Amino acid sequence: MKRKDFLYLTILSLVAGGALGILCAAAVADGLFQEQARLVSALRQTDSVYAALHQMTEGTAETGVQLLTHAGYTRRFYFAQCVWGICACCVTVFFLFSLAIVWYQSRQERERMERIGGLTDYLTAVLENKECLLSRQEDGFSKLEDEIYKTVSELQLTREQAIGERQTLADNLADIAHQLKTPLTSMRLLTELLSRQDPEDAACLERLCAQTDRLEALVSALLTLSRLDAGALTLRRQPTDLYELVLRAMEPIEAQLHAAGIERKLEVPPEIQMLVDPMWTAEALTNVFKNCAEHTPVGGTITVCARNNPIFAELVITDSGCGFAKEELPHLFERFYRGRNEQGSGIGIGLSLTRAILHAQDAEIRADCAPEGGARFTIKFYHANEEKQAVWAQ
Repeated sequence: MKRKDFLYLTILSLVAGGALGILCAAAVADGLFQEQARLVSALRQTDSVYAALHQMTEGTAETGVQLLTHAGYTRRFYFAQCVWGICACCVTVFFLFSLAIVWYQSRQERERMERIGGLTDYLTAVLENKECLLSRQEDGFSKLEDEIYKTVSELQLTREQAIGERQTLADNLADIAHQLKTPLTSMRLLTELLSRQDPEDAACLERLCAQTDRLEALVSALLTLSRLDAGALTLRRQPTDLYELVLRAMEPIEAQLHAAGIERKLEVPPEIQMLVDPMWTAEALTNVFKNCAEHTPVGGTITVCARNNPIFAELVITDSGCGFAKEELPHLFERFYRGRNEQGSGIGIGLSLTRAILHAQDAEIRADCAPEGGARFTIKFYHANEEKQAVWAQ
């Protein structure tokens, strides 16, 4: 019981018990006075006693009640004699009765809270995919308990069906990937053979080779996105050095940067560690670096900075290009979106794939324009707590 509630209960007991005690004391006093009057009337029946009493009153013809009144035994006398004791008893009884009511209500409230807590723990365990049993009890929450159990059972059944469908989709995607990569590989081999036999058609074959590479990259990206959507892409997180990850992500575009004379500036401390899937995270960063390389003029610069704090590791990638138009910013990570100044061979799926991979690892990416001009991508890799690290380690 709270201190404030106890004070209110004490005041209420004093007021109500005191009022009841006063009423009871008045009734008792009146009863005692009447009993004394009847006793005097009885004594008058004895002559000797009456004569003695008559002599005490100096021969006056006073009644027994008048005699008691003259002797000081009035209603007020009896009231004064018993009022405090009766009031104390009434206050005590009223206080104990109120305490019993409050205790009973507190117990009922505690049982309700425990019941609600049990149902909440059950729902939390269901959301966390933990084994948990719902204890059946007959009370006011029985109907709610039944509805929760039915809903959870239906959700678990639906989830199992969804998992099965995801697995089927993953298997189908694997088959599709195999079917698509096989003809693409054959086309590449045939193109190489043709380039050796007929050098005059080298330019056409080179363009054909480029389109084949583009088609292969598109198919790979689409399959990756489909696997992410279906939840069939397995990310194996492990401690990864951010500096090594950046170098790995920039390796596929080293030749492109060298050919365009684009300088790279790396300001990444080597001691920053993250818990990510190195392969897929490197692919996500490569898409960002490709976007920067395609929009950086010849002789430009791509700057990569990083900082670390207890909450997240932040990676900032900035180029010296023309940046983004204001109306483009909300759509940069949409699938198949291409800016109005797009000049590269991209199809608008790289940044969408990057965001999907990063979000799957509790990371986020944001794009805007740097104050000095050019595009700027800010990526935050949030550090996992010990519980999540244990789950990912499994």
